[in-house]
Amino acid sequence: MRILQVLAGGTHGGAETAFVDMCIAMKEAGETVEVVTRENDVRLPRLLEAGLIVHTLSFGGKFDFLTTARMKKNIRKFKPDIVQTWMSRAAVKTPRWNKSMNIPPYLTVARLGGYYKIKYFKTTDYFVTITPDLKRHLVDNGVQGERVKHINNFAETEIIEQTLDRKDYGIPEDATLCLGLGRLHTSKAFDILIRAVAELENIYLWIAGEGPLRGELEDLIEDLDVKNRVQLLGWRNDRAALFQASDICVFSSRYEP
Repeated sequence: MRILQVLAGGTHGGAETAFVDMCIAMKEAGETVEVVTRENDVRLPRLLEAGLIVHTLSFGGKFDFLTTARMKKNIRKFKPDIVQTWMSRAAVKTPRWNKSMNIPPYLTVARLGGYYKIKYFKTTDYFVTITPDLKRHLVDNGVQGERVKHINNFAETEIIEQTLDRKDYGIPEDATLCLGLGRLHTSKAFDILIRAVAELENIYLWIAGEGPLRGELEDLIEDLDVKNRVQLLGWRNDRAALFQASDICVFSSRYEP
């Protein structure tokens, strides 16, 4: 099967990471996969290293007609069976098949990991949701149930090429190390996690991720005087090594789809 995977995406994020994992996994499963995405120093190296063909587009605002035109050109050349879009902007910029394209028909499939507005998916034929409630959200907003398939995310970690020594991070041997992963965003509630750790003895915390709340979280760590126990690691590509080095993985989100 020929599959074109399309994502605009931010600099960092969970959906963006899942996108890369999915593209690589599909290629390794024997599918013919090409990728359309923005320039990005994190995603592009992984995709290219896996041997995927990657097309970069700007995915600008509503007056960015060039992205849609170039997307159509890529589709005509690749002749996909399926074009899978991730999040709303990719769906908006992806055209539905029509006879004037002079290629075999293809289906557009949108992968949803959030409660997006239906208006952005006018060219979408089918939907994949990562939770049952996202499927309910679509059906409640007028999408026919037979056009929606619920498929959970899969977990993928890389081979550990270099282990992490907790001593290098100033963590005592008898300490309990907690790990949080995700975008530094209000939804992930890392502020609550940091406050909880501040009240516990001999508990250390790594937070692997990047995002708009970095400054606020750094100030909170300073105010609570836990700089010796709480570390913001930034965006990491060594998830397996982080898991191996930690004792507890914490999901502190205020809300998730």
